[in-house]
Amino acid sequence: MSGIAVSGEPKRDREERSHRGGGSWWGRARAWAAGLAVLAGVAVPVGVATPAMAQTRVLAYITNFHGDTLSVGDVATLLVIDTIHVGHHPKGVAISPDGSHVYVANSGSDDVSVINTRNDQVVATIPIGRHSRPDGVAVSPDGSRVYVTDAGTNRVSVIDAFRNRVVRNICVGSHPTGVAVTPDGSSVYVADTGSNKVSVIDAFRNRVFRNIRVGSRPQGVAVDPNKSRIYVTNTGSNSVSVINADRNKVVRTIGGRHRRDFSRPEGVVVTNTPNGPRAFVTNAGSDSVSVIDTGNNKVIDMIGVGRVPRGVAASPDGTHLCVTNFRSNDISVVDTGSDTVTATVPGFNGPLGVAIGDIPDA
Repeated sequence: MSGIAVSGEPKRDREERSHRGGGSWWGRARAWAAGLAVLAGVAVPVGVATPAMAQTRVLAYITNFHGDTLSVGDVATLLVIDTIHVGHHPKGVAISPDGSHVYVANSGSDDVSVINTRNDQVVATIPIGRHSRPDGVAVSPDGSRVYVTDAGTNRVSVIDAFRNRVVRNICVGSHPTGVAVTPDGSSVYVADTGSNKVSVIDAFRNRVFRNIRVGSRPQGVAVDPNKSRIYVTNTGSNSVSVINADRNKVVRTIGGRHRRDFSRPEGVVVTNTPNGPRAFVTNAGSDSVSVIDTGNNKVIDMIGVGRVPRGVAASPDGTHLCVTNFRSNDISVVDTGSDTVTATVPGFNGPLGVAIGDIPDA
């Protein structure tokens, strides 16, 4: 939402204010939402649907690495309602903010599949480049740009979502994987797995403006929606780096001394749960999910899931998680209020990436 421009405001003014003197991005996002709530003098609670809003369903999209498919799951019924053929060895997946399209990074065919969620059809296949090995994918808050990490060529491809074509390639560190965009769309954070750092991209100028040293083999990246912080999983050092996004500096490293808190951490998501804000981290080495209290950045719980969990995503209301278990070919559904697995859904084929969103009814 906060990526929407104000009519008549010069682009350069918006860009400069987003990087200096305008306060933190999460503060600007809250202010924008508060202003929207009193638009035209009518108080409307933010996040509460009005009768004029379209009806939606909460759907999960899961990439099947070995099956070259994308599974569509209904979170309410826990049923797989469709299977979509995509490219070879799909990895990352992301949903557009309006829920109209899904983007899948196909590491084996060097392209990105674009799916129309109204009919679950692939409407475009975007070539990324030879030997690019697309890995992670993220969409800007206004839906205009899609960012794809190219693990094979050490770049981030920027896709114009309206024209479905690559419009810019940005050089980053070695073997980029995870990627996340800040709520105001001004910065993109990329985990450079082979360089042990995070590249920070200025989204307006399409260039790296900061490199942040983190742990060994960083993999997953997630933005805390409540504070200006970024959480990065370090697979090689069994730790999570917490970055202050205002200063672009690591302010806390969780774990790392032993494998008690993390074991080959990979996926990460930050969400508001019934118990407050939490970060959830998949541990591929211990078949578990670590729960971090983002208030004190301590691991407070460990949830047993399936074999070799890789990806994790939260429902829009933060009450449930979907965890992809790569080796056991199933999905663990976690209740975030009790931190327990409430269901295990079988029938996948190397499930890897997962994204959950409100999808308009067809």
